[in-house]
Formats: sequence, C-alpha cells, structure tokens
Amino acid sequence: MTGKTLPKWIVGFLAIALAIPLVAKAADSRGTAPSVASAPADAFGGQKTCPVTGKTLGDMGKPIAVDVGGGQTIFVCCKGCVSKVKANPEFYLKKVQDEKGTQK
Repeated sequence: MTGKTLPKWIVGFLAIALAIPLVAKAADSRGTAPSVASAPADAFGGQKTCPVTGKTLGDMGKPIAVDVGGGQTIFVCCKGCVSKVKANPEFYLKKVQDEKGTQK
C-alpha cells in the first residue's frame, strides 16, 4: 500500500477497536460497585434504588452512604443526591423504608 491512504471507515474502525480496551481498563480501575442485580440481597442495607432519582443503585458507580441521623444510613446513586438527602432526611428515609417495606 505504498503511497495510498486507508479509507476513512477503516481508520475509524481501528480507532474504536484500539480504544475499547482502554475504556474497559479505566472502568475497572474506578472500582465501580456491582449493580443491584449482581449484589447480595442485603447489599446497601437491602435498598435497591436511589430515593432521590429512583435509579438502580450501582448504575452510576459506587453508591454513597448518607447518615440521616438516629443511627440510620441510606444510600444514594451519586454525589449530587447527598445534599438533597441531607436537606430533607426524614422525607428520603421514609421513601427508603417504604421501598424496603419496613415502615417504622
């Protein structure tokens, strides 16, 4: 192939093929949490979803534990949800208790 250039689709394909292992390695190094489907039943205190967004815990990375007082901890999907829970902990604690069916 002296003096010829590769078709653009081949160059694009090679760029993607070479990037995939790098992206996978970066995701592994972040230490992301398993999704709820693969986590033990009691993972995250039995909680399955973020009380703020409703997203499945583990879908956006490692869930974050938030102390809501009284020795109670709930989990949220991301840093953005922490401040919302801290601003209204009773509301979000009730949502988690309703989800788990352990209304106190």
